[in-house]
Amino acid sequence: MPALAREMVRRDHDLVLGEARDEGPGQGTDAVWAHGSRWSRTRRTKPSPRHSRSWSTAPGTPSAAFNSACIRTGTHVNGSVLNAKDGDLETAYQGNLKSVYYALRAVVPPLVEQKSGQVVINTSASVMRPQPFIALYTATRAAANALVRATGLEVAAQGVTVNATGTAGMEYPSYLHMVGADKDPAKRKEAEAGFPMKRFIQPEDAASLVATLIDGKATGQTGQFFPIDAGWSIV
Repeated sequence: MPALAREMVRRDHDLVLGEARDEGPGQGTDAVWAHGSRWSRTRRTKPSPRHSRSWSTAPGTPSAAFNSACIRTGTHVNGSVLNAKDGDLETAYQGNLKSVYYALRAVVPPLVEQKSGQVVINTSASVMRPQPFIALYTATRAAANALVRATGLEVAAQGVTVNATGTAGMEYPSYLHMVGADKDPAKRKEAEAGFPMKRFIQPEDAASLVATLIDGKATGQTGQFFPIDAGWSIV
C-alpha cells in the first residue's frame, strides 16, 4: 500500500515496508524514498508464524519496537458451493483467513505488552454484500473480519485498537483489468456507474482513512470494520 506509506511519511512516521504489488507504474515502495522518511523493506512471504513475525525484527529497521501496523491480506478466488474444487477452498482459507490469523499473532502481542498501539488489517468490502459465484472468497473474508473484530474487543482494555478496512472498486491494475476498464473507456464508465459516487476509489482515499486509524491520534474505535467502497456496500 504505497499510498498509505506516503501518507504516513507525510505524518512524520518511520516505516517498515513490505513488497508492493499491483500498484501501477511509479507506485511501488521505491517511490517512497522521495518523501524523506527513514524506512526499511522486508520481503513478502507465505503465511506462517515465523514469516509473519519477521518484518518487525528485520535487520536495519528504524527500531525493534513499533507502535502501529497495517497489513494487507487476501487472495482472490472465484467459486461457489456448486462449482468450486476442494483446492479452491483451501486457497481461499490460506489467503483470506489464515493470513489474518498469523498477522494478528505477529503484531498484537507486542502491542499488548507495551499497553498501547493500533492495528488495521485490510480485508474486503465484499462481505457487506454477498455476491454469487465468489462465495468462498466472501465467506473467508467474513471469517477474517470476525476474527479481527473479536481480537479488537479482547485487547481493548490493554490500550490497543484493532480494526479492519475493506475496499471495493479500488483503481488497481488488476481490478481495472478484471472489469475490462483498463483498455475500454465504455466499460470503465459502465463499471463506475455501479457505485453511488459514480467513480472508482483511489488508493489515496483508503490511505487517508487507514492512516487516521494507525497514526496514534484517533484511538476511540476498536473491533470495527470500515468499508471504503464509494457507497457500494450500502445499496
